[in-house]
Amino acid sequence: MTKKCLSKFECGLLLLCLTLVISGCIIGDRITSPLKVSGKPNTFKHNLGSLNEKILTVEVLHLNRALRSDTLVWKIEAKREIPAWGFTVTVGQVPDGFDQVIPTPLKKFRPVLGEEYIIFIGTKPSSVHAQPTLWIAEISNESD
Repeated sequence: MTKKCLSKFECGLLLLCLTLVISGCIIGDRITSPLKVSGKPNTFKHNLGSLNEKILTVEVLHLNRALRSDTLVWKIEAKREIPAWGFTVTVGQVPDGFDQVIPTPLKKFRPVLGEEYIIFIGTKPSSVHAQPTLWIAEISNESD
């Protein structure tokens, strides 16, 4: 039985691919870490990005620690290109340029006071996979 060694070219190509993957240089979708906006209940802003980055989706999951599970309770998707720079969203309020997917468009979602949620903001193009944000719902003074 003979062992096959990689050529210098194959080793170099493998090293380049590993470097690109590890450094995050491959372009794809990204989920950023939304930042809580001070003084505005259940409101978050996009904290990373470049001027050409666009928002794709916003997703909110209800966290149930007792059952060790989470449930997607609110999701909006961009209808057109929405610039990520300066993007702010209040959970439960569908901003211009978005469609509500979950719950169905005719139902309104409101975070429940004191419950734990996780929020994701998906963007494109990007290469970094940041962490979602965990938050506890606050009272909203806004009425329908």
